[in-house]
Amino acid sequence: MSFYRAYVQRLSKGIHTIPVDLEAIAAANNIFLKEDDSEGYSGMLLVVNDMALISLKSSIRESTRKRFTIAHEMGHFTLPDHLTKDKNSFQCSDGDLNNFGRNKNKESEANLFAAELLMPDDLFRKKVMLSDPSKELAYSLAKEFDTSLTATCIRLINFKADYALICSENSRVKWFYKGEQFPYYLGTDIGSPLHPSSYASVLFKTGRTAEEFYDVPTETWIDDHRFKKSASLLEMTFGLPGYNQALSFLYVDNNSNEDDEDDEDGYGVGLTGYPSFR
Repeated sequence: MSFYRAYVQRLSKGIHTIPVDLEAIAAANNIFLKEDDSEGYSGMLLVVNDMALISLKSSIRESTRKRFTIAHEMGHFTLPDHLTKDKNSFQCSDGDLNNFGRNKNKESEANLFAAELLMPDDLFRKKVMLSDPSKELAYSLAKEFDTSLTATCIRLINFKADYALICSENSRVKWFYKGEQFPYYLGTDIGSPLHPSSYASVLFKTGRTAEEFYDVPTETWIDDHRFKKSASLLEMTFGLPGYNQALSFLYVDNNSNEDDEDDEDGYGVGLTGYPSFR
């Protein structure tokens, strides 16, 4: 049993539904949920004696984002050493809720707890282990678990460890998350402009998005001298129009034919046939 799963089960108190019933879990743990118009945080946890309050910024639009924020604050409430005699509250920003770094701190721990709470390991694993990442799979999982597409894709990378996920915003890299078995260094920095050969760049320029994985030049995303000449870098990108963001899955195909030649524009399969970006 994973570290986070043990604490999720302690909080859940036998409440097992999909989607997870956060209101029922809150009630079982004397946690009061409310929304307010504060701009100082996205989510707040305050604990006094045996009572706890989780407050959400009322301007958060998506219910899935609200659910993840509640689950994140429940992580602070549940995980050891988050609440102490000297600290009885947390105020968490959007940046805290996007912290999935490998370097553990209380915010990344709360996010990992939230992912386990909303997308339980045993149930999520059954859904993904026999399937390769795809748009259809990501949307299906997000709908079933009532989670945001971003959180779902990050969780997917935990089980498909030879993939990487990059989020870009306004044609610049916002963050990236590599599976533990993704074999190469990414040649991109936070805030750097997208390589023009990336499908993410095409999305921002034209509004078109790739429904499947397609070849891109290695230098589009990777800066690693170990990259095999016989391998191909594949990218699948889709948009989050409400945030002017794109999510890009990357995969290295080591079974490519070394003699295969790229198209003149640097892409494998052509850019035709894409649906409109909505």
